Amino acid sequence: MNYTSAIRTFLNDVKLSSKKIGLFACRMGNVGRTFKRMKKKLQGNEILGEIDISQPLKKGKEKDAEAVAK
Repeated sequence: MNYTSAIRTFLNDVKLSSKKIGLFACRMGNVGRTFKRMKKKLQGNEILGEIDISQPLKKGKEKDAEAVAK
């Protein structure tokens, strides 16, 4: 899975540095290398964590809500 074109454009156009960033993926398929690619684009920042939410409307709503709340 790749991140959406809006996220790709943002990461290419806005130079972020020395920020604290949390990564989230809401998906229907496989997360693949999405977080790895995002981290590469966000070098120079502190990545606080990753949350991968799979099919939030179909399954695991409570589990996903708990993960986001932490």
